[in-house]
Amino acid sequence: MLCTGQLIMAQSSELSALQQQIAAKIGPVEGARSAYTQAWSFDPATPDQVKLTVEETDKKKGKTETATYQFSLVDLDENLVRDETRRDLKFITAGIGGKQKMVDVYENGEPQNYEDEVNILVADSKAARELQELLKNAIALARSQDKTRLQFGSFEEMDIWLQDHIKDFKQEDNYYMAAFKPSGSEKIIYDYNLRRRDSRNVDKFQYTFNLADLDPNRIQLEVRGRSIAVNAKTERDQHFVTVFDDEQPDNFDDEINFPMESIAAARDLAAVLRMAIPEAVKLRTESLIPMDDLTAGLSDFSEQVRSFTQEGTTFDQKLDNGCLTTYQVQETGSNGKTETATYEWNLGDLGPDEVAIKVAGKDIYVVGEIKNGENLIQYFRDGEQRNYTDQVDIRAEGVENAKSLAFLLKQIAKGCDEQQRQMLGGMEKDDPAAWIQSEVQAFKDPSEPAYRQEIAIDRDNCSLVLTTVSPKGRGEEKMRYEVLLRNLDSAVFNPEVSGKEVLVELPTREGEDHIKTYKNEAVEKFTNSLQIRVKDVAAARSLIAVFWQLMEDCAE
Repeated sequence: MLCTGQLIMAQSSELSALQQQIAAKIGPVEGARSAYTQAWSFDPATPDQVKLTVEETDKKKGKTETATYQFSLVDLDENLVRDETRRDLKFITAGIGGKQKMVDVYENGEPQNYEDEVNILVADSKAARELQELLKNAIALARSQDKTRLQFGSFEEMDIWLQDHIKDFKQEDNYYMAAFKPSGSEKIIYDYNLRRRDSRNVDKFQYTFNLADLDPNRIQLEVRGRSIAVNAKTERDQHFVTVFDDEQPDNFDDEINFPMESIAAARDLAAVLRMAIPEAVKLRTESLIPMDDLTAGLSDFSEQVRSFTQEGTTFDQKLDNGCLTTYQVQETGSNGKTETATYEWNLGDLGPDEVAIKVAGKDIYVVGEIKNGENLIQYFRDGEQRNYTDQVDIRAEGVENAKSLAFLLKQIAKGCDEQQRQMLGGMEKDDPAAWIQSEVQAFKDPSEPAYRQEIAIDRDNCSLVLTTVSPKGRGEEKMRYEVLLRNLDSAVFNPEVSGKEVLVELPTREGEDHIKTYKNEAVEKFTNSLQIRVKDVAAARSLIAVFWQLMEDCAE
């Protein structure tokens, strides 16, 4: 610590010496119409802080205007120090990095809008070259020295600093009352309360957010007129900031603004946030513990799907504990009107990489999408079946609940997919032909009660005959399909979904026309595929698995 302290003192002394040299190089300049006097001053205790005073006297009118510029060398960019000539005057212009407006300007004592550069008058090119070199050296040293000023040994120290430095202040006629503290027992989740009061109004806001959701590369100062703030945006513009406006929930947001009293305070806050965010990310990563096993994960996921009330609307939710699941959400509005949505599907059909969090205004969901966009989710609205869909949106109670659900769902999707593969691969029937015949014949289509189907399988010849009877006009249409099992391509047997209907499609090898077709006992053309209706996707998969067994038996 002694060596560090000595180094800082040495650097401070060196910077003060450079500042004195700069001050000595800055003086009066004569222009064609005006005469200028300049004064460069600084406090040796904080040698990076500069006050530049420029007095301009009109030679003809004798009128004098005074401009004052206050800034920190830390904010200047040595790469933006340049020599400029404007008609009869020569300047050294020093710019702020990123064109941020961090130069405090006063004209004749009256505050003006902040600016993004400083202009220093010089007498000639030689003076410009010397001042330019001195200024670049001073900026580099000030920046190097500033890096050692804000240092922390732990996230806890940063946390204390943030709570202490996001505080009340007065800016012109506005009073800002700010409080920044952890949200409950959570270590990296914060409540930021802000009250802004002027002579007429009081605005009250609360922002709740996870520090790990912010992007350290998108922390910047925002200066508008005389107002100063630190703007912090979330990673990938995710709307993960919970907002209350006058204690009423507002839309989720993707950024937070911290009004600050001064440029120096804003600069420090931005620096500490940039340091704290990566540490918060580490803490969050450590807290994300993978599920012990599929059973535990399914149970936890089911419990995390909660019922809640939002702005007078109640969402009663439940999700069955199991890979083959049913999710139901009943929405009851303040007027008592109720709507119920029900989804039935296998969690293993979801793409783990497609699980995402969706935010729409004040609503937040965990979205699961079926792999390859297949419509494998059976959907009911108020008890009435609708078309199958490829996506389910599960309502979350808030941002952190949504994150927990998404984290679990990605793992569960993988586990249930493996479970489903094992179950189907190990499905064995003592008499697969009889089982298939029974399942096919037992199917009843609620939308077409007169429809019937049956299948006959010849184990000796390894052939099948599928017969379907459908109502047509005042009569019916009978279709018969005959094919040898060896001509079917079991590798591409799949559930097929059309609207509310689920089919098992049995195509031929290489799409050859091997299936002989009859319509009302009259020979029709050969075709390359036949379809069997089933009640749902799970039934389709079971039928396909037993067909695999049947075809393996025939191949032996």
